[in-house]
Amino acid sequence: MIDWTAFDSLLGTMSDRKIATIAECNHSTISKHRNRLQISAYKIQKKAKPIPIYHRINWQDYEHLLGQIHDTELAKMIGCSPFAIFRRREKYSIPAKKWTAIDWQKYDYLLGRMMDADLAKKIGCSQAIVNIRRNKLGINGLLT
Repeated sequence: MIDWTAFDSLLGTMSDRKIATIAECNHSTISKHRNRLQISAYKIQKKAKPIPIYHRINWQDYEHLLGQIHDTELAKMIGCSPFAIFRRREKYSIPAKKWTAIDWQKYDYLLGRMMDADLAKKIGCSQAIVNIRRNKLGINGLLT
């Protein structure tokens, strides 16, 4: 026989299974007693989901740039994912800015003579693109 005075205050404040573990009885015994007293079952409080950054962006500050600069560059500027930029562009049927081919004839002579990161800034591409081109031509990187 269970001394309910020790457990009645717990009913509805935690799961019937947890109370049953404490009371060393079956959880159905706890459920039946809780229902007899017309106490609602414990419900886990769900944490509110954080608002995605996509919805927190003040788009009025950036909409004029959609399609004018690359999604990845705009995403870095705003601090969101390129996919968020893509979704916003698609919403207004704005085409993506096309990537332009690099005229390597203008820049090949600088490979290995300046840091890849500096050359990438000069060209307007990523450091990885410069690194790939330099390796393709068999040119060693500049040592710092």
